[in-house]
Amino acid sequence: MVANTVVGQPSMTRERSDSEDVEREIERLRIDQETLAAMLLRVRTNNDASTLSIDQQQLDDSRETLFRKRQSQTAACLPRTTAILRQNFFIEYRSFAEGYQPKSSKAILDEAIAFASHIPKHHVLERWKEEAVRYDLLFCRWKRNKLFFTIDRLTYDLPGWSLAITEPPHKKSLLVIAWRCGKFGKIHLL
Repeated sequence: MVANTVVGQPSMTRERSDSEDVEREIERLRIDQETLAAMLLRVRTNNDASTLSIDQQQLDDSRETLFRKRQSQTAACLPRTTAILRQNFFIEYRSFAEGYQPKSSKAILDEAIAFASHIPKHHVLERWKEEAVRYDLLFCRWKRNKLFFTIDRLTYDLPGWSLAITEPPHKKSLLVIAWRCGKFGKIHLL
């Protein structure tokens, strides 16, 4: 009996098993990456975390580094809120971030918006501080959305308020008109 295969050519069964092995390896790596990301963000998954060979101290260090990066990026998006809350900002952010899970490609702005929305709901602030948080929230929403329009009234001169000064800004009635359409947009203060 003579075989119909040509010398030097791999058989079809060999090619199929190689491609199946590659597909299985890609799937395993994808699951490992998803498990690692979930572990870093402290999310419970159905996958067994022990399948990854990661040192627990290394995981904790990576988790803390990721947390501090998210914290500093959120603080940069909310400069007035950070200045008002001072040291309490980091305490408040940590308690907020424990239960918050980023979900989109614009996760930094989404997290800043969620945190700024969280503060007035959980803390009683002076009127000017509450307005400063609302002003930061307006900027984050303006940056986040490609189509945006809002009109708001400020009782205090927050745009002229220096972040280094702890005193409340002067009372000054301002009308804020913020609009954005794609790349174009502006925030008018009247």
